[in-house]
Amino acid sequence: MLDVILIDKLADVLEKEVLLYSEFLEVSKRKTDIIINGKVTELEDAIKIEQSFSIRMQKLETEREQVIQEIAAKLGIKPSELTVTWIAENNSELMGIRRLKSSRKSIMAFVDEIKKVNEINSKLINNSLEYINFSVNLITSADNSGSKYGNDGKEGKVDRRSLFDVKL
Repeated sequence: MLDVILIDKLADVLEKEVLLYSEFLEVSKRKTDIIINGKVTELEDAIKIEQSFSIRMQKLETEREQVIQEIAAKLGIKPSELTVTWIAENNSELMGIRRLKSSRKSIMAFVDEIKKVNEINSKLINNSLEYINFSVNLITSADNSGSKYGNDGKEGKVDRRSLFDVKL
């Protein structure tokens, strides 16, 4: 049987994760606008902010795992078998279970939304890269097509030149 203190500790950690995921989602959405507007320096800043979120999330994950280990030890089961759903189903009478369920639901919703935003950002970045590659290929393969005549009046071979080879 679990006690309320362990449930509260776990709920506290999950609620911190919910807040962090919420902030992370906002940065991801802001990153979409940054990508669309082509603001490279702001994109670099957003990526740095995301990296700091990652570090904070790792700390919370470590804290959550410690609480899970405490709960699993108290119940005499393996930590890998313990989930919020399992805790809620087997300890529904304990206070704090509602907080656990709510936090779990919020985390799942944020993770789904973050995945969607990241997919959009990934597609936008890939489209930008394709456009850049197309533009570079177009510029570097510019053809000075036309005839080149020698001193004898006969048409000669035309050398391909790119815009990068042209003297301005």
